[in-house]
Amino acid sequence: MKKNIKQYIYSSIILITVFYVLYELFSTNNYPWQWYSVWKYFAVYDEGKWWAGEFIFGMEKTIYIVLSSILLSFLIGIIIAIAGFAKGKIANGFAKLYVTFVRNTPVLVQIYLTYFILAPILGMDRFITGIIVLSVYEGAFVSEIIRGAIESVNRGQWEASYSLGINRFYTAQKVILPQAIRLLIAPMTNVSINLLKHSSIVSVIAVQDLTTVGRDLISETYLTMEIWIAIAFLYWSLSSIFAIIGRIIEKQIKWNN
Repeated sequence: MKKNIKQYIYSSIILITVFYVLYELFSTNNYPWQWYSVWKYFAVYDEGKWWAGEFIFGMEKTIYIVLSSILLSFLIGIIIAIAGFAKGKIANGFAKLYVTFVRNTPVLVQIYLTYFILAPILGMDRFITGIIVLSVYEGAFVSEIIRGAIESVNRGQWEASYSLGINRFYTAQKVILPQAIRLLIAPMTNVSINLLKHSSIVSVIAVQDLTTVGRDLISETYLTMEIWIAIAFLYWSLSSIFAIIGRIIEKQIKWNN
């Protein structure tokens, strides 16, 4: 834990240094810094109460999108990984096609195709569309992580299951996957952080996440650098929290084993 604290102290020092350099750089170019106008977007004190600002509402929406997408991408990853181990040509072929297509096309293209073509057909609003696209996109990477974790389990586990007459699908689901779970924590933490950063892509279809809130505020106030720096700090804070939670879970699993 002390090592983690030191790492985040060093990261904080580096982040503050970067912000200071940016501040000095724009100050020399006579940029009119107005930080006093930004704090109200975090929280406002009015009528004896603290009220959440626009940043907090945007961050709340971003967290909801990310957590929903993490859950769905993990479920998709499990299904695709198991399908990849299936002997059936249809399931195996679909898994390979899915991973190849999703991993080799930009998520921006995927979100536009889904929003303008599939969403109207399926009756999905932009918020659900954003979650689905992020889940499908990250699900391809999760499936590869799960596949690698499954393959790292001792081959004798497969052979023991086959000797007992257990089929391949049930073996992967009930015997191999539970053993592979503990190997997934660190990679899934990285996926969660990547998903958090990729979640800003939903701003292109006007989902009111943290990035969209920042863009709207800039168009109203012209506080370009102040707001983008504040947005970057909030994303960095959320990423750090995800990393800390991932390390705690990883340590708990190791201790339990």
